Amino acid sequence: ESPLMTKRALPALAIGLLALAIRPVAAADAPKLTLRKGDRVIIVGNTLAERMQYFGGFETLLYSRFPELDLVVHDLGWSADELTLRPRSAGFKNHGHELADEKPDVVIAAFGFNESFGGPEGLAKFRSDLAKFIDETTSTKYNGNSAPKLVLLSPIAQEDLGDPHITDGKANNKNIALYSDAMGAPGTYEGTYIGMLDHNITTVARALGGQVPPRGMQGRLSTQ
Repeated sequence: ESPLMTKRALPALAIGLLALAIRPVAAADAPKLTLRKGDRVIIVGNTLAERMQYFGGFETLLYSRFPELDLVVHDLGWSADELTLRPRSAGFKNHGHELADEKPDVVIAAFGFNESFGGPEGLAKFRSDLAKFIDETTSTKYNGNSAPKLVLLSPIAQEDLGDPHITDGKANNKNIALYSDAMGAPGTYEGTYIGMLDHNITTVARALGGQVPPRGMQGRLSTQ
């Protein structure tokens, strides 16, 4: 994931999360994510999560919309992290920054991009690893009282930069779409899913003056 791709995806991510948190409440249409005063929002995952440390758009929009909630946002994202692989330098210490230490009320998890390089053959393992991650995250009372609410972010699309030295992303995006669909499958888990493929490609297309595909939380990205 390039810094350019990630920077362009972050506004869409912020808007998507805020929309989930603030849409009007009706008896038959309760919000999927409700923030409470003092909630600790912990972000984990790959480069998409890690780069959010360098661009403050998400926190700015979150705090400006909910100034009365006194939310705490900590980002534990690390480039190349996967569900079951967290590469670190030899002797690396987490220094008290694991979920058990952070005591989250809300976990935002960005995975699936690095795993997608496993292609169709790796999809079964990814589904199994994802199920274990979801089960552990949504059943562990890190804060001592209740398990956190979980928000899954699908991987973002690879942008075609028109550089002959870099792939155009078509093959990678086919795999990314497979893994994104696996994360957002209906009935997968009790929580919130944001399909970043459509949001990211919409943002990029508009920025470059191109044709914008149909919008939607779980829209499909063209790989042709």
